[in-house]
Amino acid sequence: EASAEAVATCARVLEGVDSDPWDVAEVFEKLREWLRRDIVHAQRHLSEPWFQASIARALKHHARGNLEVARHGLGVLAGCCQKNDENAAILVHFGIVQEVLQLMDTYRNDTTLQDNACVALWRLAERRGPAAEQIEEADGLERMPEE
Repeated sequence: EASAEAVATCARVLEGVDSDPWDVAEVFEKLREWLRRDIVHAQRHLSEPWFQASIARALKHHARGNLEVARHGLGVLAGCCQKNDENAAILVHFGIVQEVLQLMDTYRNDTTLQDNACVALWRLAERRGPAAEQIEEADGLERMPEE
């Protein structure tokens, strides 16, 4: 269950410069579980700007070298931004749009990652703020699958 204490524990792993990528993947998996189970409750605990920054930094630091970190991290990103303008704005401020696009390039052949990335970009773009413009300027629409 998401709580202030549990979030603080997760943050220590995400913020750890020497954190094992598999521990980061586990934290992201737990955060996804909380977001799936009760998104309103989870977002309330995960919406602090410092925690959103931790998510962005952990993705940037660990995701390009670990597919599971990338997959789960993108799922967390999508969940944090679902119907939440503030979280989306914070993550965009920390350069998450470019990071998502780079992960899509890095793991071009992984359909699970591509799906998670598209959902994350969609959720960022539908919120108020500069994400949609950043996605378009970076040719992010070209990476989206056609129906």
